[in-house]
Amino acid sequence: MKYSFITQKKKTCPVGLLCRLLGVSRSAYDDYEQRRRNGPDDLHHRQLLDAVQNIVKSCDYTYGSRRIKRALNTLGYRVSRWKARRLMQEVGIQVKHRKKYKVTTDSNHPLPVFENQLNRQFTVARPDQVYVCDITCIWTQERCQWRHYQTHHAAQQNILQYIAMFYNNQRLHSYLDYKSPNQYEAEAAKSIKAA
Repeated sequence: MKYSFITQKKKTCPVGLLCRLLGVSRSAYDDYEQRRRNGPDDLHHRQLLDAVQNIVKSCDYTYGSRRIKRALNTLGYRVSRWKARRLMQEVGIQVKHRKKYKVTTDSNHPLPVFENQLNRQFTVARPDQVYVCDITCIWTQERCQWRHYQTHHAAQQNILQYIAMFYNNQRLHSYLDYKSPNQYEAEAAKSIKAA
């Protein structure tokens, strides 16, 4: 109330005098003015909010504040993780959380077990020489994470699309310094050619 009065009257009376008359410190009023200028009406702030919404939609609400921060930094917005978190809260974004891990490995079965050909030798001479993967159980006719698949084919199509379109091309991986696998591989190939 006092700050808005000072803002209204500052064209006709010195700000320092108004602050003294109302018992407000000048630095507190300056902080108020700075926050007001950088508030939700600011064009840059609106652009940030739009960027956050676009990022979250493109990643299907799976990015938390760390990845949102990195994605915004990639787009040229210099923000901290905490600023990204505040923007997410302001937009009302809730990230989808994974369910608790469920063990699906059954080592006691009569089926053949293939030998470990890699033998934990993960160092390779060139890219695309060795591929490793994790076998994940995807349930049908029940919820898997936040999706519900009616058939095996529907699950397969969605997972293939996720891996080909999002996971390898867009998803920022903290292990890869917040780069997508394709981006990381392209940069690694460039550095190998340069060497």
